Amino acid sequence: MNALSTLFIAHLKMRFREPAVVFFLYAFPLLLLLVFGLMFGHTTAQLGGASVGYVELHVPALAVLAMATIAFQQIPSSTAAQREVGILRTLRAHHLKPWVYIIAELAVNVVMVVLSTGLLLLASTLFFGLQFRGSALWVFACLVFCSVSLFSIGYLIACAVPSSRLAGAIGNFLFFPMMFLSGIAVPIHEMPEMVGMVGSWSPLGQAVTLMQSAWRGVEPSAVVPELSVLAVLLVVSALLAFRWFRWQ
Repeated sequence: MNALSTLFIAHLKMRFREPAVVFFLYAFPLLLLLVFGLMFGHTTAQLGGASVGYVELHVPALAVLAMATIAFQQIPSSTAAQREVGILRTLRAHHLKPWVYIIAELAVNVVMVVLSTGLLLLASTLFFGLQFRGSALWVFACLVFCSVSLFSIGYLIACAVPSSRLAGAIGNFLFFPMMFLSGIAVPIHEMPEMVGMVGSWSPLGQAVTLMQSAWRGVEPSAVVPELSVLAVLLVVSALLAFRWFRWQ
C-alpha cells in the first residue's frame, strides 16, 4: 500500500504540472459549457417522452469529454513516453508490480475526471440552473465505470504500440472523430439518423448515453446494452493491456 500511495501522489502532482492537461480537463469543458449553454441553454428536446433541457444533456456529455481527453490524449503518449525514457524500467528495478502502477494511475485519472465534473456541475448550476433527476450514487458509479472503461483503451494503445509518438497519433485518430459523433459536440438526436447510429455505438457514444440516462433518472435496466458494451470493452482491453504490458 505504501508503494501505491506514493505512486498516486507522484502521478497526481505530475498531472497538475502539465498545462495542456489542466487546460483540456478543466478550462476547455467549462468554455464549451458557457458557449453552448448561452447559445442553446433554454432549448429542450423530447427524449423518452420527457422534456430535457440542452444543458441537462450537455453536462454529462462534457464529463465524458474529460474522460476521453485522458483516455485518448494523455494515457497513450504519457505511458509510452515513460517506458521510452526508462521511468518504467526504474520502477521495475524496485520490484514494482504492474497492477500497482496501473491502479495508481487509474485512481489519479478518476480523481481528475471527478474534479472536472464537479466544476461543470458548479458552473452549470450557478449560470444555467441545472436540473438533476437521478440518483447521485448511481451517477457517480456510472462516472467511475465509464472512466475506467475508456481508460482501458488508452492503456491498451500504450501497451501495444512501441513509441510515444505513434501511441499519441493513434489516440488522437480515435479521439476527434468520436468526439464529434458521440453526442459531445452535437446531441445524437439532432444528427442524421445514420451518423447518429454510428456515433452512438462508439465507446464514447455508449458512455455519453449511459451518463445522460443516469443524470435524467432513467432506470438502470434501460441501459443494460450500454453497460454490457462498456463492460466487454473494459475486460477485453484490460486483459490485452496486461498481456502486452512492457517495462522497457
